[in-house]
Amino acid sequence: MIQLDSNLDYQLCSKKVELNSNEVEIEIKATGINYKDYLMYIGTINSDLDLKYGKEYEVENGIGIENPMIGNDFSGIITRLGSDAEKKKFKVGDHVCGVASKTSGSHVIIDYNFIYHKPLNYNHSVSASIPSIYITSLHSIYSVGNLQSNQSILIHSATGGIGLSSLDLLKSKKHQGYIFLTIGSKDKEEYLKKNYGSFITGIYSSRNKDYVGEIKSKLIELGEIEEHGVDLILNTLSSEFMDSNFQCLNTSGRIVDLSVTHLTPNDLQSLQI
Repeated sequence: MIQLDSNLDYQLCSKKVELNSNEVEIEIKATGINYKDYLMYIGTINSDLDLKYGKEYEVENGIGIENPMIGNDFSGIITRLGSDAEKKKFKVGDHVCGVASKTSGSHVIIDYNFIYHKPLNYNHSVSASIPSIYITSLHSIYSVGNLQSNQSILIHSATGGIGLSSLDLLKSKKHQGYIFLTIGSKDKEEYLKKNYGSFITGIYSSRNKDYVGEIKSKLIELGEIEEHGVDLILNTLSSEFMDSNFQCLNTSGRIVDLSVTHLTPNDLQSLQI
């Protein structure tokens, strides 16, 4: 098998000879790489965020320990599998996608719980773009954000991966609450209107902080006199927008911050005041 080395050159590595009962080996056909991989590579964010599965084998055998952890999403074909994985309706030759560590190589070995069958109507490239971003959006909206079907949500940078996956998830669940979005250009606004239409309550600019007043005015226009803002904000904007986000929240509203820059000590101090 091959993996990227610390210089981002491909090198040959030995394969694990015998799989554990819960493991599958997959030949990678496509991998998903995003900004997070770059930030991990240059050390801006900690590599502890990377998927831990399989690291014990690397440490014990000294295989690729220093290799960059680039790629978490993949799509590919099962080439080997353990006995337990075989019982879970997987077989050699199955086309699957999922999450693993270092998916920029030729093969990965992963627990079968981290994979699922590739959608038949998607090719490998599209399938490799799905897992992490949709899992992040699903977890952020419903597990962390606890959004109810009749509650309102503001999604920043709505044409990014988080934004589009969140809209798809909300639409699939037939969300009944108001959906507000911010975007950075008119082209993006037209794209959202064309693809989501009346499902969206309002679209505003992420280039300034006017969205706070505009959303509150829209809620009044809709007859929501007692609503002071939205129930949930998915934030991907920089920390300078955080005060505006808090001003845009309804009573008991929540913010799930997915931005690269998190709350600073000054932000925490201002919140306590």
